[in-house]
Amino acid sequence: MNSHNLSGPPINENLLICLKNNPLAKVKIICFPFAGGGASFFYKWIDKIHDSVEIYSIALPGRESRLKEMPFEHYEPLVHSLSKNIMRQLGDEELIFFGHSLGSIISFEVSHYLMEHYNKVPLRLFVSSCKAPRYFNNTEKLSNLTKLDLINKLKDINGTPHEILESEELLDFYLPIIKSDFKICDSYKYYHDNKILHCPITAIGGTKDNIKIEDLNNWSVETDELFEVQLFEGDHFYLVDNHKYIIESILKSIY
Repeated sequence: MNSHNLSGPPINENLLICLKNNPLAKVKIICFPFAGGGASFFYKWIDKIHDSVEIYSIALPGRESRLKEMPFEHYEPLVHSLSKNIMRQLGDEELIFFGHSLGSIISFEVSHYLMEHYNKVPLRLFVSSCKAPRYFNNTEKLSNLTKLDLINKLKDINGTPHEILESEELLDFYLPIIKSDFKICDSYKYYHDNKILHCPITAIGGTKDNIKIEDLNNWSVETDELFEVQLFEGDHFYLVDNHKYIIESILKSIY
């Protein structure tokens, strides 16, 4: 990753929130939301999480309780800030990363940053509904989409509640958040041709997603440890109906 001096929220911002506290937990699960998503998406995971783990989510500026804060619009300062936050809060802990869509790329880059700068990697990296990083940014520039095309894109991936898509007022509120995250997507550059993660990777997808099994299999070259693919019934947001089984898969990787 290049060391650009890019604008973004200050590095000392607290970008992690604990969704289920357990001081005796041996493992901390950190969830990385999708473009436009926030920590609240993972609240429904809490009741399914075993008492021996804690679950955290990334809480990014520009959404939910941090709506008035300046959002990130480039992946590098976001990765730097997240990595420093994780090390400050959980640097001595055993970690598992779960990222969905854009969150997969961010969790992958944070894993590389921690490995390079702190000699630390997660116990396992779970990447969900996402092309492998070397193929991630080879399509259209999403942040350049017109309002209509952006709405159609959101309809296509079926991850936005219908009440938002059908309300002009809610769209005016929601679309700028999506736009800033799509700028993060568009800024992404893959720099790891000669670097491999030293942690297992599990790539997960939906059977009806635009991200196909060959896209998931392409993640295999990013690790020199165990790699596996898991498929669940559903589209790009298969995890809405399958979060129980995803959590079971995460927990099985621990015990």
